[in-house]
Amino acid sequence: MCQRNDRAARFVRGLRLMTLGLAAMIAFPAQAPAGSAMPGTLVDYESGGKYYDSTIGNYTVAVTSYNAQNSGISANNIMVTPVTTGLQFSLPNSDFEGTMDGLNLAISSTITDSGGRASITIASMAMTNVTVSGTRVAKISDTTPGLSTSLGAGTNMKQDQIYFSNPMTSVTFNDQLSVQIGAGAGVAVINSYTDLINTPEPSTFVLALIGAVGVATLAGYDRRRRTPR
Repeated sequence: MCQRNDRAARFVRGLRLMTLGLAAMIAFPAQAPAGSAMPGTLVDYESGGKYYDSTIGNYTVAVTSYNAQNSGISANNIMVTPVTTGLQFSLPNSDFEGTMDGLNLAISSTITDSGGRASITIASMAMTNVTVSGTRVAKISDTTPGLSTSLGAGTNMKQDQIYFSNPMTSVTFNDQLSVQIGAGAGVAVINSYTDLINTPEPSTFVLALIGAVGVATLAGYDRRRRTPR
């Protein structure tokens, strides 16, 4: 009888350690594997760069073109950061500030299902760090898939999204950024914006919850087994 109890106790302890290990893997994931998208410059994400066609989950991302237009901003000075299922583009602080004649640049990027599946049903764009005062205006328009944001001069649309009736395997964002102050006082600055497709389900939270419940259940069973009757 004693030997059976010892084996049962070892079995319960083993299950507990396995559950704790799973919970730790979820809470503290391993370093991203090779080929994963990481923070870098626009050049890193262009053809030939180390993060060109890198992965974010089930998708690959790449910058397909950059046109500084009249902004004078080098691609090396624009930061790219992977966020959920898309990219955030950050411009040098205050470098993309409106002038009376207007300041413009264009960035094109692509997000593709790495398995070739038609899984993309939503595309969205948002200005995540923008400052506008007075009657000035900041805009980001997108010829494909057809998104538009603007702030100032009577407009207040910092984000936009589109739903695809026929799911897509790939989406190309052709973003035209523009800031204009016109005459008089005021500022119009775009510091960062994001391009995103489908938002993933919170599966990590569900797995962590399952792990926590498993640990609590095993601990309760072990305490009950040890309690004298």
